[in-house]
Amino acid sequence: MELRNTLGYLGLFLEINGIILLVPMIIALYYNEDTLPFLLTFILSILVGRALTRYPRGELDFGNAMLLSVITLLVVSFFGAIPFFMTMRGSLIDVLVNGYFESISGYTTTGLSVISNPDEYPTGVLFVRALAQWIGGIGIIVLCFSGLVREGVSTISIYRSELGLDRIHPSLRRTVREINKIYVVYTLIGVLLLWISGMNLIDSLTQILCAVSTGGFAFSESASYGNWISQSVIVVFMLIGATAFPLHYMLLNGRFREFLNSTEIKVLIVLLLVGIGLFAIILHHDGMDAGDSIEHSVFNIVSALTTTGYSDMDFSNVHEFGPLLLIVMMLIGGGIGSTAGGLKLIRIAVLAKSVAWIMRKSTLSERAVVPLKVGGRVLEEKEVISTAVFFFVYVIIMIFGAIVLTGYNYSMVDALFVSSSAIGTVGLSTIEISTLPIPAKIVLIIEMVAGRLEIFPLMALIHYIIRRVEGKRI
Repeated sequence: MELRNTLGYLGLFLEINGIILLVPMIIALYYNEDTLPFLLTFILSILVGRALTRYPRGELDFGNAMLLSVITLLVVSFFGAIPFFMTMRGSLIDVLVNGYFESISGYTTTGLSVISNPDEYPTGVLFVRALAQWIGGIGIIVLCFSGLVREGVSTISIYRSELGLDRIHPSLRRTVREINKIYVVYTLIGVLLLWISGMNLIDSLTQILCAVSTGGFAFSESASYGNWISQSVIVVFMLIGATAFPLHYMLLNGRFREFLNSTEIKVLIVLLLVGIGLFAIILHHDGMDAGDSIEHSVFNIVSALTTTGYSDMDFSNVHEFGPLLLIVMMLIGGGIGSTAGGLKLIRIAVLAKSVAWIMRKSTLSERAVVPLKVGGRVLEEKEVISTAVFFFVYVIIMIFGAIVLTGYNYSMVDALFVSSSAIGTVGLSTIEISTLPIPAKIVLIIEMVAGRLEIFPLMALIHYIIRRVEGKRI
């Protein structure tokens, strides 16, 4: 892999992201707030992006495309952190780590926050977090593809590394345009519904940007989740965000039976019913009445499973089985090719069927041919192995993060909760993130990046760095 091959593309994405981040400046102007942080972000993004676009955007193989994905996320998040750098207080190292943490939490659609009291920050700065989540939900790379990058080997590789799903159309450009159109239309509908439900326009826009991207940043303490109507709208849009774009395309084109027969939709429905039922029982056991327990269960289980991270309750008063159930939901996550994180529903289906397949195969002769079918498709053995490896690496990273947190005297349940939230890009937490020491925050940053990029692009970057270091030593 060659880093130079990615710089031209990185410059283009920086320029686009800089232009998009002018939107918070409009919000700041509306509220008579300082616009310098957003103007500076725009200028620096354009200048650095323009310098990098001098490099040719040559053809990229899949390995270089993965390298581009992780570098783009890391670099774009740094420039997106400029408004946080300029508004946060503390030592230089604290400001740099906290600002970058907040930005990368946005672009990875995680929602873990070092800002303990959002009402103390300018509205424009808070809007940066919501917009970063919306950009990160679909990916700045995919957002740029609708008409700015010509179709070819490179674009196909980058598309696969960013979204990891099949095309809706034979044409990649048309596929990306359809995905962008679906994303934008859902966002506008959500804003309209929340506005009608009684939220003001800015709160409506911010909440939907965070819900449809399954990000979950709270805009402010006062915005909350509104009334039961607006809360229901948010639940629906969390589910929309966690559903794969090809399934949305299927649904919007009237293929209802095919949509409902999808393996991911079936698994999603079963997990929701089981999770909501169990969590309601736990809450009712803790003394909450039946109606409230069901209402809180629906909101929090949907939030955890879709990896959004909204919460309407304090988990410190819930029996420890409650957080453990949420950990399982966060671990599973939403659909592949959606804005959600986690292991993904289809991988859980593959792993579950693989266990039954192995047990059945072990009872038959070695010559017996036993196909493994998931969603009506016969899987190859390498696909099963790849899923198992992903699951193993994912769990190892999650456990490593939890061990680091226990080193700072947090309980194992709290440590697992926050670690699974970070790698699952969820945002729920039983720990006050702002109080974490800097090394713990850095570990969570790594987990958020790994979770958003599905681990392998980050491993590709680490492998590239190790090779370069070893090459210099030789």
